[in-house]
Amino acid sequence: MILMALYGCAAKSVPEKTAQRFIDAFNAYDLEVMIDCMEPSQAKAYKALIKFGDDVTDIDLTSLMRLGPLMENESKIEYEIIGSSIDGNHATVEVEDSEHGFAELDLVLIDANWYLSE
Repeated sequence: MILMALYGCAAKSVPEKTAQRFIDAFNAYDLEVMIDCMEPSQAKAYKALIKFGDDVTDIDLTSLMRLGPLMENESKIEYEIIGSSIDGNHATVEVEDSEHGFAELDLVLIDANWYLSE
């Protein structure tokens, strides 16, 4: 488990696998995996924000996220990766979801691993 955290979303890292891992984590309300899929400096900022929120509110926000399925009345949004393009160290993964339509996820290649970026 620690090894996976060190390597982010990378297992034979390609943009589509990172995007799919993030989508799967989103649907599973797994905040830790979602953050691991983010560009490392962004992930560090989110982790610091969560820790700050935990300290200030005395509520474990990561555990709170896992309660999502209990509070949700709707079914999960279905996502499908419909395409991707790579330009050097940047990639775009095109996704279509059952509720909002078409979206693009931007990714960046760092140390041979793809991460979601802003």
